[in-house]
Amino acid sequence: MNSDKSRSNGAHHRVLSVIIPCYNEAATIAEVVRKVADARLPDAWAKEIILVDDGSDGPTVSAICDIEESISKVIFRKKNGGKGAALKDGLRVASGDHCIVQDADLELDPAEYINILQPVISGRSDAVFGYRSISPKHASYDHLLFYGGRTISLLYNIFFLTQFRDIPCCYKLFPKKCIPALLRMPSDDFVFDAVEMTHVIDHQCLIEQVSVNYLPRSREQGKKLRMKHGIYGALAIVFLRLGLHHDPIEAEAKRFFRFIISGLVGVAVNLGVLYLLTEKAHQWYLASSVAAVIISYAINFSLHKYWTFENSGAKTLSRQLSLHFSIFLFNLVLNTLMIYVLVEYLRVWYFAAQIAAAAVIAIEDYFLFSKFVFIKRSNRNI
Repeated sequence: MNSDKSRSNGAHHRVLSVIIPCYNEAATIAEVVRKVADARLPDAWAKEIILVDDGSDGPTVSAICDIEESISKVIFRKKNGGKGAALKDGLRVASGDHCIVQDADLELDPAEYINILQPVISGRSDAVFGYRSISPKHASYDHLLFYGGRTISLLYNIFFLTQFRDIPCCYKLFPKKCIPALLRMPSDDFVFDAVEMTHVIDHQCLIEQVSVNYLPRSREQGKKLRMKHGIYGALAIVFLRLGLHHDPIEAEAKRFFRFIISGLVGVAVNLGVLYLLTEKAHQWYLASSVAAVIISYAINFSLHKYWTFENSGAKTLSRQLSLHFSIFLFNLVLNTLMIYVLVEYLRVWYFAAQIAAAAVIAIEDYFLFSKFVFIKRSNRNI
């Protein structure tokens, strides 16, 4: 096995950095590296093979050490940090004119590189995305995973008005000018590879899409994607569109679900206090309602500040209270107007109308609270 690194000094003008993130792939890593090394490139192109081991087990590390001479650069991470973390380490040392990601399994064939590079060589684009074509003989493959990826692509297209066919496909060819923005992206898992990389390259490059052959493997063979990765990807797309994606997606997902729980607790407290004061303490229902709103509002604000958004600073408390209360009053009016229009004009059942209004207000609340009330400063920019 020989990489093209020796030919990149003088004989070739352009270098393709192939970044291979690897985690527990002892059975396939040697074959993948061999295929990458043997992959034919267009004239005037050479390869730089960068392998990043993401805290793999002993057999995988041994397999990498056996083939280390075939690789341009090898990075061993002490702890598993996720596919995104491994890719970022590879990007930091990449010296090629363009980069491409190569998974350490055998689902995609490096022989496709020469076709993927053609739009760049011809000048039609400066970046290329592969989209996977699945053979009929693999019709029994896990459709939830494959078509789940297509669903994520559809969601991205809806939110960003694009036409990508398969954003989870690892074959993304992009110029080195994208690397600084990619390194600023917050996620360290599959979200980086699918959503954040797509977003950065789409903002900086002209992209063409190329079909690539796909040989899927099963979970028993080592497939690492799960349904949670699809959920995280969908949330990342929404947060990106709202301008709220500043942290690793797991942290943002936890914050979002805490927000939902805080809201449900507020509703439960409101109804509980109203019932106790009216039915058990025999207070006037309007007085009970006011008391219930005040108590539930105080609990809701406290949960959002100290639990959901983990914003314990006392200096901003008065500003946050005033903004939070202003949003509360605005939502009270908005809720009333939405229900009135839905019920009186669109003939929607009042209960369904309330659910729809609550959903809209919940999304609006999360955006306003994140953006203006419990602000989390970030220096990340594309």
